[in-house]
Amino acid sequence: MSKNLRLVLACAMAGLAPLGAANFALADQRELKARVFAEYPRLDPQHPLHGQLSDWDVVCMLREFSYRHTCYSNNVSSRSYRAGAAVVDEMLANRRTLGEVYEFFDNDGGGVVCGHTSHVLQRLYTEFGYHAWYAGHGFSPPTPRGSRFTHAETLVRINVARDENRRHILTLHDPSTNLSYVDAETKNPLDYFEMLDRLVLRRAETVAIRGAIEDGIHREHPATICLSDETAGRRPGFFQASWNVGPRFERIDLGDGKWKFSAPRRLEAFERLGDTWWKKELVAEGMPPETIYLHCFPFQVSGSPNAAQILQKARAIVCQEDRSGEE
Repeated sequence: MSKNLRLVLACAMAGLAPLGAANFALADQRELKARVFAEYPRLDPQHPLHGQLSDWDVVCMLREFSYRHTCYSNNVSSRSYRAGAAVVDEMLANRRTLGEVYEFFDNDGGGVVCGHTSHVLQRLYTEFGYHAWYAGHGFSPPTPRGSRFTHAETLVRINVARDENRRHILTLHDPSTNLSYVDAETKNPLDYFEMLDRLVLRRAETVAIRGAIEDGIHREHPATICLSDETAGRRPGFFQASWNVGPRFERIDLGDGKWKFSAPRRLEAFERLGDTWWKKELVAEGMPPETIYLHCFPFQVSGSPNAAQILQKARAIVCQEDRSGEE
């Protein structure tokens, strides 16, 4: 329970007028931003170096904050996932604030996978004043060849101009593996549509990634939460086969069969999972066996205005027929 919700309940018990919904939301937003600023001090407008940050710097820091504070689950059949997904779904239905969602994860209540992880980052970007969208890529619905893997990420619109003449691009961020896409040569943020153009031309080598924030501050790794339905009768080493846990983890036994695994969710581990799964599907669909080519199959964009137009343009670039029939 957040401090603000506790305040609302205390007011009610004391017979005082509770905070209005709008005031509560503002208080929660202020509390969340204070948490973000505490971990990434340069994001605080009062910090002496804040003015040197570009939009790109800001959204990459926010991506890492969300990556670290959104717990993962091992699979969507687990109790951990059902608990985490329910909480994020309440946020999407405006019945729970983003601050409360992060508090749920920080209290080890459960976890999610890429879809809900991307929704959470999309909401964080929105809280900080950016237009952002949930973006799904992969094979949905399944193809006639049986390909079915999908992955979710987050799009955010940023200004990349270095003067008063603003120039906006859409940038793509993966809060599951803590990365964003850049031009391989310049290391500048890469426009989403430009990235699709390059992939259509099979120029994946011109696309690189920006990963963890390197500012000299040590920060905790994200967590994977497993409940008794997964841990009963198993040893901790069983979970090192999960890409989101891996061999180098710290385990905390929280009691009642709940285990918390603290470990980085690395792209390399995600890629190894792809070796036995979606890379074969990419080859079956006529693509090189590289995970980045999943972006040639956009199937969903949702969130801020113009979502339908973004999806339509992405599909036009990859010359893909509308296979889903809906946004």
